[in-house]
Amino acid sequence: MSVDAEFEQDETEGRNPVRDRMKQLEQENQNLRAAAAEAAAAKRELAFTKVGIDVESPLGKLFAKAYDGDSSLEAVQQAAAESGLIKPPSRVNADEQEQRAWSSAAMSQASGAPAPAVGDIKEAMRNARTPQELQALIRQFQSSQ
Repeated sequence: MSVDAEFEQDETEGRNPVRDRMKQLEQENQNLRAAAAEAAAAKRELAFTKVGIDVESPLGKLFAKAYDGDSSLEAVQQAAAESGLIKPPSRVNADEQEQRAWSSAAMSQASGAPAPAVGDIKEAMRNARTPQELQALIRQFQSSQ
């Protein structure tokens, strides 16, 4: 029996292996698309929650339904702040942070205070609010050694 005859026989019996495989792949594709849509919705809801939007409240539901922007935290936070749903994040200028760090380091050196002990420096490092404050503490500790 030739290949064409076998193919025709499978077709007449209602069994086309190529078509069966295509149907299987189409179903897998549909399942993957549904899973991807579910993951995107979960990522979006997580971003809303991290920003501080209660997606169960009426206002939160309305915002979530109307928002069609990027799912990144920054984009959601900016849109929520613009809509008045959350308070805008306070932003301190980096130059001001650096100036505060230098002032803090200068005051501690000018006061003649000894450098903190190792245990104290660890605590001070945990309490540092900016990278500049942390760097100033490290320099102060190193200069006392």
